[in-house]
Amino acid sequence: VRLSGCPSTPVSGCPGVLPSVCPSTWLSWCPAVLVSSCPGVLLSVCPSTRLSICPAVHLSGCPSVCLSKCLRVCLSCCPGARLSWCPSVWLTKRPSCLAVRLSGCLVVLVSICPVVQVSGCPDVHLSGCPSV
Repeated sequence: VRLSGCPSTPVSGCPGVLPSVCPSTWLSWCPAVLVSSCPGVLLSVCPSTRLSICPAVHLSGCPSVCLSKCLRVCLSCCPGARLSWCPSVWLTKRPSCLAVRLSGCLVVLVSICPVVQVSGCPDVHLSGCPSV
């Protein structure tokens, strides 16, 4: 579960999948299936599953730890960048598959201003200027 104070709008057939004007706002209580060729593809049988063809590079000073009894995929290939200086721990609980993100220290989300991902798919991210 990733939360922010920014407004979000449900645009998916799966209740609880909330793309937002604030990147890093993801709240999903049920499996999400958003399949497209657009940036920011989300494939999910549970909320901790993310597959990103573009923005969302994970850079960390030490290894990430992912614990999940559900399918978990975290892939990305171009910058737009997430910096983590400590291990990140992902826990996924059944049966609801609620994803909980725990971190030993501050996780900094860095976006080079402006970051705009607009797609025809039900996945739209808009970000004004650097967010840290």
